[in-house]
Amino acid sequence: MSKASIGSQHRRAFTLVELLVVIGIIALLVAILLPVLSKARESANTLKCQSQIRSIIQLMQLHANAHKGYMPLVGQIESNNGTFATDSNSVDKRMERYEFYTDSNINYALGMPGSVAKYMGVDLDITSAAKVQAALDTGLFKQLMVCPSDKDGGTRGYTIGPPASLTSFMSYAFNEAALGWSNPGGNDGSQTGRMRGNTSKFVHSSDLMLVTDANARGGNGWLLYYDNSPNCTLADIYNHGFPGAPGFPAGNNSGGSCGDGSLYDVNRHRGRINIGCADGHVVSARITPGDLKAFSLNVDFSPP
Repeated sequence: MSKASIGSQHRRAFTLVELLVVIGIIALLVAILLPVLSKARESANTLKCQSQIRSIIQLMQLHANAHKGYMPLVGQIESNNGTFATDSNSVDKRMERYEFYTDSNINYALGMPGSVAKYMGVDLDITSAAKVQAALDTGLFKQLMVCPSDKDGGTRGYTIGPPASLTSFMSYAFNEAALGWSNPGGNDGSQTGRMRGNTSKFVHSSDLMLVTDANARGGNGWLLYYDNSPNCTLADIYNHGFPGAPGFPAGNNSGGSCGDGSLYDVNRHRGRINIGCADGHVVSARITPGDLKAFSLNVDFSPP
């Protein structure tokens, strides 16, 4: 056997110190790269969330094009006689403005997200509330309505009622002021006193918000913003208070009576929120009064 072959068999191995140094370098690199990867992942999720909000608004606009200019109906709808109802006789006798499902031989307005099913390519079975509910919990609805940064996979809530039996897992909330607020005692020639959600009434569409990131109010509750004050903006909702959110106002009611700060998910996008407006553009804004005051709930309407 040659000397060269004997030497190759006795090549020196790593010492324990050298091994620890290598492990330390790897750990340091991981510590440096993880925050960068996390930020990159969140940036990608934010862009995807914005794309989903943009798609939701586009689907709502397709609904409006097919229904005499009316966006999907949301909110608690009050008839002139002081009752609340979403059946076709109360909101749309000819069933021309909205999408409906049938239950116990009564036609009810679908609301979001079921109203945009056909424009998503979903063949929604509207012959019963149970069948609609089963479809809302799966497939394309859940893919589109749940933000990729929402670690809870959306909160179960509703956008229309009563009846409020149809719920969805969603990461977004809608502007009831623009899409479905009822004006008690109003009279616009129909059985309801609202009918705001027609695109012809969206004069300041770039300032009028329609959809944002959100949690359901009160857990399994409303996925809606409402207005009870004139010139109401998302900043008023911030100032109205954030129940249980550390570092944010706790129900100090300093803002106009507009919505509930518990809608805001302050952690989902690291202190930012994605906002979609009636003209279709979507922006990421900091959850601060200074940024949020640019987005109105009722710039083109008067509160009840």
